[in-house]
Amino acid sequence: MNALRKKINEINCEEAARRFNDFIDNYLKGTAKEELAHHIENCRHCFDRLEFEILLKTKIASVAKETVQGSDDVKNKIYSILSKMQKDE
Repeated sequence: MNALRKKINEINCEEAARRFNDFIDNYLKGTAKEELAHHIENCRHCFDRLEFEILLKTKIASVAKETVQGSDDVKNKIYSILSKMQKDE
């Protein structure tokens, strides 16, 4: 069974960290993805760090979405005020 198993190159923590964003964004493919997966399966520090990066990116995306939606509310209020001002003229 081991003869059929593909040899995965070992990567260090620094290289693993460089790949985190591409992994999170699902850009990492093939061997690079397999190497990172193998590394985080065997390195608790990188596993924890990747987990933190995923949570952080999720939170930032959530806050950014709320901010954009809030911006739309402000923009709509401004348009409403301008529209009322034009009607009053």
